[in-house]
Amino acid sequence: MKLTARVGAVEFDGDTVRLAIVKTGGKLPTVLELHRGQAVYEQPDERFEALVEVVRRLAAEVKTKPTVYLLCASSAQAVVRTIKVPFKGRRRVEAAAPFELEPYLAFPIDELVIDQSIVRELNGETEVLAAGLRVEHLQEQIAILEAAGVSIEEISLDVAGLTGLWMATRQTSGEMLAVLHVRAAGAILAVVHNRSLVFFRHIPLTARQILDKPGAAGREAQNTLRSFLASREGGQDLLASVTVTGVELVEEQRESFEAAFRVPVHYDEMIAQLAGPGLDALRAHDEAPLETEAADDSASLTSAEDEDDEDAREGEVAVATSASSTLGYNTWEAVIGVGASAAGGGFSFAFRKGPLAKERQFREYLRNGVFSAILAVIALIGYSTYVYLDYRDVVEELERIDHQMWAIYSEAFPDASEVQSAGGDPPYGWRQTYQALEDEIRENPELGGGLPSEVFSMPTLLDVLLEISEAMPEGEVNITNLRIRGSRNPRIEVEGEVEDPTAFNEAFAALRESPLFTIDEEPVRRVEGGKQTFTIVARR
Repeated sequence: MKLTARVGAVEFDGDTVRLAIVKTGGKLPTVLELHRGQAVYEQPDERFEALVEVVRRLAAEVKTKPTVYLLCASSAQAVVRTIKVPFKGRRRVEAAAPFELEPYLAFPIDELVIDQSIVRELNGETEVLAAGLRVEHLQEQIAILEAAGVSIEEISLDVAGLTGLWMATRQTSGEMLAVLHVRAAGAILAVVHNRSLVFFRHIPLTARQILDKPGAAGREAQNTLRSFLASREGGQDLLASVTVTGVELVEEQRESFEAAFRVPVHYDEMIAQLAGPGLDALRAHDEAPLETEAADDSASLTSAEDEDDEDAREGEVAVATSASSTLGYNTWEAVIGVGASAAGGGFSFAFRKGPLAKERQFREYLRNGVFSAILAVIALIGYSTYVYLDYRDVVEELERIDHQMWAIYSEAFPDASEVQSAGGDPPYGWRQTYQALEDEIRENPELGGGLPSEVFSMPTLLDVLLEISEAMPEGEVNITNLRIRGSRNPRIEVEGEVEDPTAFNEAFAALRESPLFTIDEEPVRRVEGGKQTFTIVARR
């Protein structure tokens, strides 16, 4: 199930930075804005600051502010392998996967951050698709973004965004399907089976090489596929088709490419199936290039008539790239797909962990912990298909946030003048309290370290939304309310309606396996107004 949210995603492609703002909730994402910039510098040691300036400028151009930002990393930088873990259980598998992967590496595993997805369980073993990225490479990109004032919530891979978007544009199927995503600097071959990403490899063939020698490209892709299929029982007979995305081949090129395969080969232009003001402006911009005074390789368009009206802007704001941009070679699909996957559905990886985990300093704790409840309310207001919150509910939630924020401030800085002069009730709202907290931290940075460690382990709103949306089957279980209460041992309440009891039972069983929270009690189920409803209570 996909929840409605506005998500930003950033991709570094050499010295080029791409930024997409998408709105999720439908079968396909709505592309609200697209921005691109090129770093210009003379000396290598100037590259970092040049990229910071590009990101800062692009973020400033964003009109529809997203709830979260994600980073789209390159599969060309990934170490990937399918491994088998000799037991079952999601938590145990996640803990064991790095140790099972280590023997296959030519360098210390400490240099990688690893994430994995479970492919299947068979004969007491678990087959896992494990991927690793160099910590140093991602640290540089995170540092650039943070220096530009952009906080990244999670890191995924371009193959996840591309393949998830491709699956969303077609009728879902449990068949084994291969897809070759062609990008300007290289291609990615992915295999989906039973709606799970079971394999991917970066193939060092540029779009130009594929166009010039399609026969050789087809044989290269087929050899990679053959190697994967040989490792699976009956693999050669399981593959149903191959699809090529990102490049348009003429009939002669197609015949040459398809000669390598014994299964049907299809061609898909994903960007043509997407909509939104960002793409509308980009298409118009490519057809009629803008005259721009900017010295850099970026330009923008906006069609918002009332820039003070955020609701109007969300549907109207559109930003296009420079005249040198193109809609081919999956230029934008990867970053759009990564953004779309943040709210459920599709595929995703999570590399923002270990040495790349966000520093849970007091300020970040406040943003991701204390504000989770109010962010959940905002998200639910946007999710109007399933839920209605009246004004009184919102006011009560805001008052609760005011008190919670003040309690944390009082505990962290009991000697602050505001705390000494105030009684039990907060003297002002959470915004002023947050500002006071920032002032205290800035003046006394050492005081933020005295908080109990458990307050920093609260799951973020994005974590919770993703976990719940992945478990709840769309159209069969509808979420009507979501609350995260408390900062220590937070209580997570999920309410909804059941269309299919069997599907709900399966979804509840999946939630019980979640590493983000613990569910000790059975769900409370009722029949109200002819509808079957439920309440699930979980704790971190």
